[in-house]
Amino acid sequence: MHLPAFLAILLIIIACCDASCSLSRALGSHMVLQRDTPSALWGFAAAGVRVNVTLRSLTYSTTTDAFGVWRVVLPATPATPVGSSGDALAIACSDGGTLALDDVLWGDVLLASGQSNMCFTVQQAFNGSAEVAGSVSYPRVRVMVAAHVSAAEPAQDLGGWLQPWAHASPSSIGGGNFSYTSALGYFVSRGLYDALGGDVPVGLVVSCVSGTSLASWSSPAALARCPSVPVPGGGKPSVLWNGMLHPFTIGPLSLTAMLFYQGENDADNWVWYSCGFPAFIADVRAALGRPALPWSFALLSAWVKSGTGNLDHLPRTRLAQLLALSAPATSMSAAYDLGDVSSPWPGHPRAKQPLAARMLAGLLAGVYGASLPATGPTYAASVRTTSPAGSSLAVRIDFEPSSLAGGLQLRPTPACPPGVPTNMCEAFALQTSDGVWRSAEAALSADGASLVLSVGGDLPPALAANASRAMFSNWPLAALYNGAGFPVVPWLEACQG
Repeated sequence: MHLPAFLAILLIIIACCDASCSLSRALGSHMVLQRDTPSALWGFAAAGVRVNVTLRSLTYSTTTDAFGVWRVVLPATPATPVGSSGDALAIACSDGGTLALDDVLWGDVLLASGQSNMCFTVQQAFNGSAEVAGSVSYPRVRVMVAAHVSAAEPAQDLGGWLQPWAHASPSSIGGGNFSYTSALGYFVSRGLYDALGGDVPVGLVVSCVSGTSLASWSSPAALARCPSVPVPGGGKPSVLWNGMLHPFTIGPLSLTAMLFYQGENDADNWVWYSCGFPAFIADVRAALGRPALPWSFALLSAWVKSGTGNLDHLPRTRLAQLLALSAPATSMSAAYDLGDVSSPWPGHPRAKQPLAARMLAGLLAGVYGASLPATGPTYAASVRTTSPAGSSLAVRIDFEPSSLAGGLQLRPTPACPPGVPTNMCEAFALQTSDGVWRSAEAALSADGASLVLSVGGDLPPALAANASRAMFSNWPLAALYNGAGFPVVPWLEACQG
């Protein structure tokens, strides 16, 4: 995957006349603070310094602790009304320093993290230039993008910004390749703003680095839950947790939800990932003080994976990702059917808008209680059944009823795209009792509620179907959706009955 060199960042420091009194770089003028819940404001000064924060004529006081951190908790505040210029905050420190923030809005805040498909910018996406230009219509969507800084120890503050807090605009949204601002994060934020009727400001915080492993993003505590930690590409464990996630836990930053797109760099480590990913989610939630913080992740896209030659590693990594769905308040958005063989950046689909729409649906259903579908047909059971004419064996696949919004839709199976090896393309397959996986034909059952997979040809009579799988390939040939347009959730399951 794309791995740019770490950028040299000019550290823009918000400071008073005495640099010992400062504000966390996670915060700043033009930011959005989480509405309807207490929100922390924090910064740094010498131990024992008294800090007063004034908001709407009320003053909140605190004293810097022994670690040089000051923190005040502002009261739960409703969303900033349309037409308001936002709040001003004055910060006065007993060492003589002062800080002033303006245009601070209250709304919903998203933190977007991961590797290059999260760093992939609006400008790089399909229709990028128009999307960047259109950002001027969303001044109440605010963005901040953290600098790419690793750290050997947990950092109290971010190392800088690629983009400090700002209104959505061509200058804040339209950065160069893999810089600022995240296409997926921005499209979800913009969609959320629209879905809430423009009444609630939305803040997007982006903290991502291309070509990075989950171990780099995981804390030592998370890594301790899963043995044999792999760090591909010569990276180091926890260095991005230390430099780019831990600083948000100091307040901690109050959030509506976390967006995450990562896993390509761990596609040869799927066994560890099946433990490491759920452990990472639980650990980040605990560190932010939100054990059930809503979390939405992207299921890895179609990709011509090179390297080891093990064709099952990428699809197994997708299955490892899906294990995280056992945790509460966790949703998945499939990207496997959005593969982009013509992308100038291999492995990076430009169609981030439809993926964002799926991720948004998960948030609206899971966080806001909207009654709408948010996932595709989800495997429930498989039963050996009577073979259709011309077939040697067949299996009926049943699905979770709640995942069948609008019913099953079986579309024509797409061809393997030019340039993609045919052994990396597959839609459905059955494994026979001799251990061989055979490509399967798919048809809807008579009642349209199930899928029948069958294998034709003159197979030995003794063979039976042992297992079935769907979209289990580097480049899945997406053919099954529900009526809401969500693709089937991949599976690899033994046959029952």
